[in-house]
Amino acid sequence: MRRKRPPLSLQLSAQTFTEHYWYASELKQFAKSLGIAGASSLRKDELEKHILARLDKVADASPPPLPQPRKKHSPSQRDDLHPDNRVRHYVSNRVTKDFILREAHRRCPDLPKKSGVWYWINRWREEQTSEERDFSYGDLIDEFVRLSTQEGRLPQIPSARFNNFISDFIAAGEGSREEACAAWEDLKRENAPKTYSAWTALRVKP
Repeated sequence: MRRKRPPLSLQLSAQTFTEHYWYASELKQFAKSLGIAGASSLRKDELEKHILARLDKVADASPPPLPQPRKKHSPSQRDDLHPDNRVRHYVSNRVTKDFILREAHRRCPDLPKKSGVWYWINRWREEQTSEERDFSYGDLIDEFVRLSTQEGRLPQIPSARFNNFISDFIAAGEGSREEACAAWEDLKRENAPKTYSAWTALRVKP
C-alpha cells in the first residue's frame, strides 16, 4: 500500500523508518537536529543505526553499540604512501586509491574489478584501527587483493539499497538495468523494505 512518506521525527516507529527510503543528506540533517555527535563523518548506514537507536529508545529499548565518528585527516597530514609504511593518517581520496590499485596490480597483474571491494577494504582498515592493531599499507594492499580475487560476490553493502537491489534484480534475470531502475522507483513509493525480496513479494500480491 502506498502512502505519503512521513517527515523524519522521533514520532516515527522503527518499522516505519526502515520501510521508507531516506537520502543521506536527510539523515545527516536529522541526526544533527538530534544532537548526534560527529554526524557529518558517519556513513549512511551508521546514521541509520544512530537514528534507529533513538527511535527504539522512545520505545524503552536498549540501544546497541553505536558507530563512533572518525577523525578525518587532510592531504597535508597524509602518510607517505609506501607498502612498508604504517597506516597512521589515512586519507581516502583519488591519490590513495590510485596508489593501492597500482601496488595491487603489481602483486596480481590480472586483478579483477569486484563490486564492493572499496567499501569492504575500508571496513577492514577501520577495524584494524579501532582494535589498535599495527598494520602497513602493504597489509592493506594484500587485503585488497584477497578481497578482489576471492570466489563469488562480496557481501552486500549495508544501506546501499539501490545498488543491492539493482544487482539482485539483474542477477535474478528480471531484466535490464533500465528495467531494474524503474522497478526500484516503484519500490521506493511502497511502504515496504527496500530490497529485491520485498519487491518480488509485492509483485505477487493479489
